Amino acid sequence: MFGDCDCVLWGVGIVAAAVLALVVYVFQATSLPVDPSAAPKGGAAGSPTVVKVPADYNPHPMLFMLRGVLCCRIRGNFRRSEPVPKMPNLEMSRDIVLDPKQYERFHQHFEPSDSLKGGEAHGKSGKPGSLPLFITYPNVAGEVMGIASLAHPTNPLPTIPFPVHIGQRVEMYRDLPVDATAGCKFSVVARPPTLTPCDNGLELRIVFDASGPDGVLFSRSTLLALYKFAGKRKDKAADAKPATPPDVEALRRRDAEKASEPKERWDVPSGTGSTYAALSGDFNPIHVSPIAAKVLAGFKGAIIHGKWTLGKACAALRRDGHLRPTKDKGVFVDCSFRSPLVMPGKAAFGWWETAKDGEVEFAVWGKPRKRRAIAEVMDDVYCHGTAGFCPIP
Repeated sequence: MFGDCDCVLWGVGIVAAAVLALVVYVFQATSLPVDPSAAPKGGAAGSPTVVKVPADYNPHPMLFMLRGVLCCRIRGNFRRSEPVPKMPNLEMSRDIVLDPKQYERFHQHFEPSDSLKGGEAHGKSGKPGSLPLFITYPNVAGEVMGIASLAHPTNPLPTIPFPVHIGQRVEMYRDLPVDATAGCKFSVVARPPTLTPCDNGLELRIVFDASGPDGVLFSRSTLLALYKFAGKRKDKAADAKPATPPDVEALRRRDAEKASEPKERWDVPSGTGSTYAALSGDFNPIHVSPIAAKVLAGFKGAIIHGKWTLGKACAALRRDGHLRPTKDKGVFVDCSFRSPLVMPGKAAFGWWETAKDGEVEFAVWGKPRKRRAIAEVMDDVYCHGTAGFCPIP
């Protein structure tokens, strides 16, 4: 009998030691070089704490989720009643030294014909032996800092479920060349996250600024995400459904009039999420595992990254002569993500001129249904947005 008890105690001890080792590993892997909770030195009252993030800091997103669950999510359950919870006042900066071979693989994922070995990248910009920095890449390089700020112990909102990516705006003020031998150097700053109440919960906004080796700002990206479970308005009926957004209604009407013929059709096989995760470092489980997507988010299968959809759209627009900065004007792309694209799947891409000079409207949508009514024309509108010129700050 005593032998059985000893075995049980040994088993409990081994499990406890394994759990402790896992906790220590999670905190070591996701820890930042300085204590972000410390007050900023030499700054004005209310100024953010500046955290310098190493270039090789890129923990797996699942580690951030585990850290959040371990250290601060129980407290978060008691603070959801606040109208607008206070987010961590952190400003993170990171210097990027881009390896040309690694970047070429990312670039060729969207533009297979472009190469650092020679030729004109994207047809007009670039020179033999270089490629222009892809418009979404500065945000991709800085995304880990945004995740780190959301997983910080001072964030009162839960890590699981993670906020849903609902929109993205990217401004590019000049092309930054990536050399075939020297690569490219730039820095990214993630501004403190902010929350705004909305009908469906709380809207999260994080701004990423990217500067070149000369210190001049060349890109600004704004990420929009939604915490669906927090901050819901009390005066809204529980069964009320939001009206169809005007832009999607316009797409459906255009499709009913047979004026939405796609310029490209995309095949999105099941491995696309894993491929893009390896290139971007975004290994969010809902994008690479069908089981995780079902358990964590309730999707039918793994869904492709919103930034992949936006990246494909940006590459197509640039091939058609758009999203090319000039000496006097920068370019922007602004989109909202309407529904997830489950893999494997197919999508259509199209763009149309607008009333504004140099601006176009674009959309990524799914297979049309049987045309019974305008409201039922498009099965899915995955992504919708505009692109054009913007002033240089």
